[in-house]
Amino acid sequence: MKAYEETMTALSRRIAEFSARHRYHYHCLLAAKAFVERDYQEAIKFYKVAEDLDKGKKWTEVRFYFGMGMSLSDRGYATRAIGYLRQAKYLATWSRRYNGKPNSRFDVYIDGYLAYNLSKIGKSNEALELLEKRLSIEKKKKSNNGIGYTYFSFGKVYKRIENYNKAISNYDKALKYLVEDKIRYVACVYQKSASLIANGDVHEAIECAQKGLSITSDKLWETFLSALVHSALMHNDYNSVTSLKENIIPKLQEYGQYEAAVYYYEQLSNFYYEYGEVDVAFRYGKFTLETQKQLHVELVERGV
Repeated sequence: MKAYEETMTALSRRIAEFSARHRYHYHCLLAAKAFVERDYQEAIKFYKVAEDLDKGKKWTEVRFYFGMGMSLSDRGYATRAIGYLRQAKYLATWSRRYNGKPNSRFDVYIDGYLAYNLSKIGKSNEALELLEKRLSIEKKKKSNNGIGYTYFSFGKVYKRIENYNKAISNYDKALKYLVEDKIRYVACVYQKSASLIANGDVHEAIECAQKGLSITSDKLWETFLSALVHSALMHNDYNSVTSLKENIIPKLQEYGQYEAAVYYYEQLSNFYYEYGEVDVAFRYGKFTLETQKQLHVELVERGV
């Protein structure tokens, strides 16, 4: 990462010498860096600059459309994400090209993101059909990573449509195939944990979250958040409440997850009110209103 930072710094000092095509690729790199750092709005901004530079020149590749699609997806712009992901799928599936070389595995990730966003706009049947076709292809190729990622995508779709038993079942299948892919294995662990919680299996969810925390140094804030909330609200665990308000909610806001932050601020307000700490409850009620304003801005930006 240090070498990458030094390279990008050196390039930024010579940007005046770049041709339009060099500027295009430079902004794609900046966008990819922002995406990895989870700054999805910044990633979208850089991809948009690259897109403007590319108009009429046809430089765009699978990585541009997929990167833009992922960034839009992770910011909640499902309909716009689908448009870019469909274009990425066309290039990956039909032209079979990626960075000027034949591609044989990139489309599995495109299908996963595409299916999830289709489920977000109410096209769950189309999403599941897409993943069934992908699973068949990956099984024929005997690609453990492809099979595992597709089961993971099945889990996300079923979780989205609140069929938590099927979501958990597919996450379990995915984990068997993703043991050598640490990043996606961990992601699958905390998606499974969230599904267990939504299904009412609180203790199993907390055990699952602890397993994830033992695998990686990442805080796994999404999973840990869910486990903490249920520990706090169902077991009167003040330590969990303290961690929730001091560590987890600020992280949600940092990542732009205002809808989730609003929900958990409301939970904290109710928690303190029930235990007679009215002043504290009132303070978290104010935080709820402030975060709702931020959420309103987000929804307006998305055109919702």
